[in-house]
Formats: sequence, structure tokens, C-alpha cells
Amino acid sequence: MKTDKKVCNTCGGSGEIGFFQGESRFFVTREECPACCGVGSVFEDSPDPDIQSTAESEEGGENGG
Repeated sequence: MKTDKKVCNTCGGSGEIGFFQGESRFFVTREECPACCGVGSVFEDSPDPDIQSTAESEEGGENGG
């Protein structure tokens, strides 16, 4: 399985997300991004074709086709 490192879409790569409050969007606080755990990037798994076909054949065998 291949893993590709990509910029976190939630925090934009900063590793933090900001919270705002009120009509004027007054800045309240910054916290660690829950999607990337504060790293700023995430690993995206590319499925291995051999593993995918094996899983599909096992499912078909259990259900009888």
C-alpha cells in the first residue's frame, strides 16, 4: 500500500484551527487540528490492487457468488 503525504484540508497546513465568536467574528482561541493532530499534513492511503481484489474474492466466496 502506498501512502502520499498531503496538506491537511481542515487547517490548511498550519496544524491549528481558530475559533471565532460573535457577529464581528472576534477571535477567541486556537486549538490543535483534530484531523491532522497538529502536524499540518495527513497521509492518504492508495489501495493496493492485489489487496482489493483479494478482499472482493473473499466476500464473494462467503455469499456464494
